[in-house]
Amino acid sequence: MRFELFVGFRYLRGKRKNAFISLITLFSIFGVMIGVMALIVVLGVMTGFDKKLLKTVLGTTSHVVVSRDGGIKDYEAVLHKVKSVPGVLEAAPFFAGQVLLRSDTNVLGAAIRGIIPEEEMKVSDFSSFLKGKLTGDGIVLGTELARQLNVMPGDTVRVISPYFVSTPMGEMPYKKTLEVTGLYTSGMYEYDTSFCFVALEQAQSLFGVPGTIAGIEVRIRDPFEAKAIANAISREVGGDYWARSWMDLNRTFFAALRHEKIIMAVILVLIIVVAAFNIASTLIMVVMEKTRDIGILKSIGAPAPSIQKIFIIDGLMVGVVGTTLGVVFGYALANSLDSVVNFMGRVFGLELFPSTIYYFDKIPVDTSIFDTLWIGGSALILSLLASLYPAWQASRLNPVEALRYE
Repeated sequence: MRFELFVGFRYLRGKRKNAFISLITLFSIFGVMIGVMALIVVLGVMTGFDKKLLKTVLGTTSHVVVSRDGGIKDYEAVLHKVKSVPGVLEAAPFFAGQVLLRSDTNVLGAAIRGIIPEEEMKVSDFSSFLKGKLTGDGIVLGTELARQLNVMPGDTVRVISPYFVSTPMGEMPYKKTLEVTGLYTSGMYEYDTSFCFVALEQAQSLFGVPGTIAGIEVRIRDPFEAKAIANAISREVGGDYWARSWMDLNRTFFAALRHEKIIMAVILVLIIVVAAFNIASTLIMVVMEKTRDIGILKSIGAPAPSIQKIFIIDGLMVGVVGTTLGVVFGYALANSLDSVVNFMGRVFGLELFPSTIYYFDKIPVDTSIFDTLWIGGSALILSLLASLYPAWQASRLNPVEALRYE
């Protein structure tokens, strides 16, 4: 193998009088490097976003939700059964419904949740997203919802529920004025623009259903076992109760993220495919330039497999160097992505990563070893495949034809 390595390395360098081959080789290495680097950075950012969003979702919603059509009355017994299921850490009741919120300047629809603050903090990260406090006669608004209503803590909003009450003027929707006592910032625009929170008893009175809850939120040890534990809870409570995991509740959202990541990876792999074509064209040019040398090697006894190995080694050399450089620069760029984005923003006068939209103070990047391995492996495999045809053509050269005019 030393012979093939030595000759392969010499062929890639090219002759001094013809530096064009060496230049094309550098372009091939550069192409592989760019493809690997782009894949590492982009997939690292998408993985970082996935994990950040997953953490936010798990902080705003419980791992399992137990519910029943028409609500749950006398829920204490059901709550006890749920807590007895192995793997369940905590459980808390909640009420959910739709209301209209009216301020001095605007009227908006919102999803209202009635909770017991002390219990809610055991099953979600409610306290970490809350600025202020939730009192019995108060209401907590999502930050975007409060902005659209143009209210701040200390202001009041009128809550209009779909529950009708009898008045001297006939049946009218139940209304109640509540003070804004806090703001809720989850980092998810969908939640912050549509959710508000009140005490559980307050929500029950707004809808005229005292003693009734919409469901039970459950926190478990391992969030990724939510489906199995949800099935166990369903068997334990029985009847017409049903339990859903956070995966079921957010299935469409996370499926979209996963498909987006796969599609982006396929698109970026095309960069490496283009680089592989560059490797193939480089090796074809080397074969054309080295026709006389190949003829001499075959005439002195070099077998066809050795000739093939020379050019396969050339292709792998380009792939290994390009992949190594791509991994090194990819990790370097991923670790300094915030500085690069901020610099480009200052140069072009643009805010490339507005925190008001993404709610992150910096770009989340998570470069996993698994992604790096399959990216590097793909680049090497494509480099190997690109070198097979030129190597096969070189091994088929007839030494007599190659040396006829020498």
